[in-house]
Amino acid sequence: MTLSEARLVADLTAAMKARDALRVAVLRGLLSEVKLLKIERKVQALSETDLVPLLRKEIRKREEAETFAERGGRLDVLEHNRAERRILEAYAPPPLDEGALEAAIRELAEQAGATLGSIMGVLKARWPGQYNGKRASEIARRVLSRSAAADVPGR
Repeated sequence: MTLSEARLVADLTAAMKARDALRVAVLRGLLSEVKLLKIERKVQALSETDLVPLLRKEIRKREEAETFAERGGRLDVLEHNRAERRILEAYAPPPLDEGALEAAIRELAEQAGATLGSIMGVLKARWPGQYNGKRASEIARRVLSRSAAADVPGR
């Protein structure tokens, strides 16, 4: 199922009817961020490619809060953030596994004039929010350095 503002609103309504306070709070917060993004971009609607990065950002916020709560020994806050993160992750597209990510990067690196920036740009356009950017960058650097080393004569 695709991520859309209509789906979020419908799920919010269902959560309100079910009296699921946590899900209501999470979806209201997410819809608030969606509205802010629409105002910022001056658009009437957002596509899935706009919503996925926003969703990933909200998930990362919960992960960071979990880290701080764990360091501070706040198990109640830790569990609350984990519960919120699980709700948000249910809306996220499935992530690319490492093998598929590396295969995609290798394919892109084989193109003439491929750079780290061009590879990351294509990844972002094709699979928005479906991979860890830091990990993809590491793989791309490794693949590009190997292909550059193979192109050097005498090696």
